[in-house]
Amino acid sequence: MSENNPLLQRYDLPPFSAIRAEHLIPAVQAIIAESRVMTTEIIASQKSFPTWDDLVLAVDELEARLDGTLTILQLLGSTRIAPVWQEAITRCQELAEQYKSEQAQNSELYQLYRRLADSPIAALFNEERKRALHKILRKYHLAGLDLSSEQQLQLTSLNMEISKFQFEFLARLEDSNTAWSKHIEDRSLLIGLPNAVLARMEVAAQAAGLTGWLLTLSTQSYRDIVNYADNRDLRREMMAAYYSRASGTGPDDLITNNERVLTVLLDDRHKKAQLLGYSNFAQLAVADQMADTTEQVVDFLHHQIELSRSLFAQDAEQVESFAAQHGITDVKPWDIHYFAEKIRQDVAGISQEAFRNYFPLETVLQRLCAFTKTLFGVDLIEHAAADTWHEDVRVFELREYAEPIGYLFINPYRRQEAAGFGDASGLRNRRITAEGRPRSPLVVLNSRLQPPTETQPCLLDHLQLRVLLHEFGHCLQHC
Repeated sequence: MSENNPLLQRYDLPPFSAIRAEHLIPAVQAIIAESRVMTTEIIASQKSFPTWDDLVLAVDELEARLDGTLTILQLLGSTRIAPVWQEAITRCQELAEQYKSEQAQNSELYQLYRRLADSPIAALFNEERKRALHKILRKYHLAGLDLSSEQQLQLTSLNMEISKFQFEFLARLEDSNTAWSKHIEDRSLLIGLPNAVLARMEVAAQAAGLTGWLLTLSTQSYRDIVNYADNRDLRREMMAAYYSRASGTGPDDLITNNERVLTVLLDDRHKKAQLLGYSNFAQLAVADQMADTTEQVVDFLHHQIELSRSLFAQDAEQVESFAAQHGITDVKPWDIHYFAEKIRQDVAGISQEAFRNYFPLETVLQRLCAFTKTLFGVDLIEHAAADTWHEDVRVFELREYAEPIGYLFINPYRRQEAAGFGDASGLRNRRITAEGRPRSPLVVLNSRLQPPTETQPCLLDHLQLRVLLHEFGHCLQHC
């Protein structure tokens, strides 16, 4: 099976189109089995004298292979929605989670890393290697390797319960998202919405087998209503539904209410933090962040608030004054975005929706490639025939001095009512293997934009443009 399984072959770019559902579980099982054997061999060979190449890089190679495979499965799972795919991917995730938990409890590996970190040779390491070793040792500490056997069992139990309730929290939120929708057939209720917005809502209604227009709790649908709808009651209803998701305020509160879930999570996280030697979960949360203490985080936030307080006050005064001119003397939260948009149109003479016309996705990508070339001297060359997990995904090779340095996958469109505006994720990190071979980085940019229609291309509003630029920057950093 391994010789015919594309996930078990060496590849530069993943062979997405060659992967079948029956390949998934055998591939992950084989990778885990090989990793167990290799880990045993690494421990045996490093007992007398642990080294950077044969311990740190060798284990990193094993972890990278499994993580890269799991990322490929995650990407495939976003479009392969048939039960056979989803069941296989879920089983692979379970197998990987079990193996990673096993590796995190490997005391023999932990002791080898400690011996390397305490060795005279490690004192001569550069700062990058020292930092990497520090992070590895911290990972084992947070996994409970410095605890007694009884405490390790307690930590394992807490981790399982935290994982369970984190998943339940997201599942209840998703259930709450899909449970609410508003079907509108009276066009007068939607006065103020631009034609492009109405077209999107009409498409949503048609997809649900309805006439008229359909409002959902997607971020885009929410923004459209609170920004443009003249109907104040509709804005209020939309905001109330959006911000009360999974809060137990609706008719399905027993199914989607997350209050109990959050209560258990808070308690379990606090217990876990104290078990690992921290006063609270906030201290544990910043243990692997740039901030050294929770006080630094709080001070930073307070400082940002003070810097912006006068600007907030000016904005509020401007909105209240403008609203009063239009008969609204008691400005509510569902009025803020609406009147802010009216002020933009009044001052600049252009709406956010009209702004989109200046930024079609294709033009934005062309300009980003040219800008990257000017700023960094890096070319982005599109590979139109490259293998991907969906026909909409575009692949760019990054070249510096005519040499390839990485690949960027741009997944432009939202194919379901997913939350968020976009993100960047690593498919493979740049690294040098233990054998000295370079591995080029692969990075994925998910922009979650509205797909084009027969009559309109994909157009970006100001926030979508900002998010795309921000995440594109992360991709360049990764490559």
